[in-house]
Amino acid sequence: MIHFYINGWLRYCPECTNQILHTGLYSKYTAKRQDKYKRLCNSCSQSGSNHPNFGKSSGMKGKIPWNKGKRGIQVAWNKGKMGWIKMSDISKLKMSKSHEGINNIMFNKKHSIITRKKMSLIRKSAWKMGKYKRIWKSKGQIEISNILKSMGHFVINEFLIKGKPYDIFIKNKNLIIEFNGTYWHCDPRKYEGNYYHKQQKMMAKELWVRDKEKIELSNNSGYTTKIIWQIDWESCKNKREYLINYIKS
Repeated sequence: MIHFYINGWLRYCPECTNQILHTGLYSKYTAKRQDKYKRLCNSCSQSGSNHPNFGKSSGMKGKIPWNKGKRGIQVAWNKGKMGWIKMSDISKLKMSKSHEGINNIMFNKKHSIITRKKMSLIRKSAWKMGKYKRIWKSKGQIEISNILKSMGHFVINEFLIKGKPYDIFIKNKNLIIEFNGTYWHCDPRKYEGNYYHKQQKMMAKELWVRDKEKIELSNNSGYTTKIIWQIDWESCKNKREYLINYIKS
């Protein structure tokens, strides 16, 4: 059985039930045909008895690979002809420059509104499926994470719930901690609701609503969620005791 999903057609592997997304012009036809013949996903089709070479010898037993002991790039066209090829710094620079300025195929061009919407949906779905993970972490988040780990807690940074990243998840306590910066989350003790955040491109009251919805999502998903504000964290003298009391409360 197939159904439409954002930018393509979705079906399920008959063996492991993993989702398989088909995209492109004939994605619906492809998904229907593969669902009809019960085609497996890549991981299932290449493992165990499903692998095309299952039970067969590789034919390389006892032979020395042609690229053994050779440095650099070895491909079919230079096999046995040249000892090794290594890309020079000049070649690397030329390759990088070939995609800059007027050499770029998108130079002085813009994506259409429809294309931009499609790209946005693809990116959002990738976040939801956990393909991407936020790399940047604030100083306070790193400090809290390190202290909790030293206390013996099982800590997961950038924990995802339905594609939304949460700063710290203490697995053994089923507790999520969000570290909110004074500026980036517009601490109500410092900012008024009608303050316009230039980087976030929204009002402070809109930021508060967004943060509230994020907390409600984690709470409804069965987790306990708490917030530590930057002002409170930086003002406390004994941060270890502060976290012990904060977790207990």
